[in-house]
Parts: sequence; C-alpha cells; structure tokens
Amino acid sequence: MPSRWAPKGSGPRAGVTVASVEPCPQAIPPHAIRRREKGSGRLKTLIWLVFFGSFIYVGIKVVPILLTEYQFQDFMDQTARFATVNRTSAAQISKQVMDEAKQDDIPLSADDLHVTAESGFVNIKADYSVTVDLNVYQWTLNFHPAAGNKPLT
Repeated sequence: MPSRWAPKGSGPRAGVTVASVEPCPQAIPPHAIRRREKGSGRLKTLIWLVFFGSFIYVGIKVVPILLTEYQFQDFMDQTARFATVNRTSAAQISKQVMDEAKQDDIPLSADDLHVTAESGFVNIKADYSVTVDLNVYQWTLNFHPAAGNKPLT
C-alpha cells in the first residue's frame, strides 16, 4: 500500500498534490490558549459578581425608602377618604399628615404639604426628596404623593 505522502504520480490518487503542513513559528501553543480562556471565564465571573453585588447593595439602600413612601401614600389616601366623614378640618389633616411623616422619618416640611378641605372634597399633596448615599454616588429620589376623596355622585 502506498504511503499517503507518496510522491506525485504514484498510487491510486495519482495527480493529487498534498501540501505539507508545517507549524507556524508564531502559533500559540494549545495550553496557552486554554490558560487564556480560563482567565476570561474568571474575569466574566468577577464582573458579574460585582454587578450582582452592586445591584443587591442599591436594593438594600433604596427598597426601604420606597416602602416608606408607599406606606405614607396609603396613610394619605385613608386620611383623605375619612376626613369628610370625621369632619376633619384642613389644619387637623395637615397636623395628622405631618405627624405621620415625622413618625416615618420622611423629610417633609410644612411648606411642602398642601391640604384643601372644602365642601366635602379633600385634597392632600406633598413634595419631598430623599437623598440615598451609595458611597460612590448621591442619588436623590423625588416623591410627589397626592390623595383625595372623590364622591360617587
């Protein structure tokens, strides 16, 4: 049986030339390629861990503030609904809302709270900002809760 690398013109594949394959002097050895791939996998993992950790950190800082705002909004809704039934004046509503804001550590000033109570209609609006310290960035969250009672007729 003739050799695969037999000279041209011999054997069953006469006339077919086969180029000799010589290693390129600048070729990267296989173990170096594997080493580089492992490093890139570690780098990707490290980047994802930093990203995920940052996401968790921001969540821990911001979610309690958002929950407090939700509870404050709910309190304002309840106060506006029952203010007409309880015959509460605008000054009393304002005091109740300010007390709730103080209890929830919401930085609300009297100038940022607007209460109107006329003819059975009550509207409460508040504007306040909370700054979240993320150690690398100061994120200011602006809130504008509003509530009112709307009669059925």
